[in-house]
Amino acid sequence: MGIKSDVIVSAVFCGVLIVCVGLMRLVNSPYIFAKSCQATVDFAILAALNPTFSPLLPNSMANMATLQYHLTVNISVPSIGQNIWFRDFSAIALYNNSMLGVPENWIPTNKDPPGRPTDLPPPQGEAWPSPSVFQGTVVVYPSVAAELERERAEGTVRVRVRVSLTATVPMKYSSNFIFNNYDCWLWFPPPGDGAPAVFGQGTRCSLVN
Repeated sequence: MGIKSDVIVSAVFCGVLIVCVGLMRLVNSPYIFAKSCQATVDFAILAALNPTFSPLLPNSMANMATLQYHLTVNISVPSIGQNIWFRDFSAIALYNNSMLGVPENWIPTNKDPPGRPTDLPPPQGEAWPSPSVFQGTVVVYPSVAAELERERAEGTVRVRVRVSLTATVPMKYSSNFIFNNYDCWLWFPPPGDGAPAVFGQGTRCSLVN
């Protein structure tokens, strides 16, 4: 009888331990941290987004169009008071699912704390980087250029910035790894020559993975 009681007690203890560990993992799950670390666009400036048909394209791309773009975006990630190490933080700009490009400036590798040269320090609610500039010319299908012409005629141009975040969340006996993408939708009046369009109300980016 004593042996059976010990077995039952041990089984109950193991069950409680498993439940507690499961709850701990849930509370510290990557999804919860991902929602807490959600990127935000504080403001953006669209200096140019113009459809053109370039005569310099090779014959194989003669029917394609080009988009000239110049976009400046201030992106921030909130500090949630956790020991989170950001290992990679990148972004691309898109129009109508066509990639415009990557920013000209981005986050350098940081060696803080010592001994962890691949880690990036947690942001403290500041723009990171400040700001990011997307600029260049990209080849697109004529239908994309036509859609841009339509949006310009209607008075609202929509651009998307995809932010990719990789981070490590240290726990007592293990670490959670966060690999998340966030979509940041921005809308502007059509920019003109010497008259950039400003997106100043800010937007919270949506978790997409």
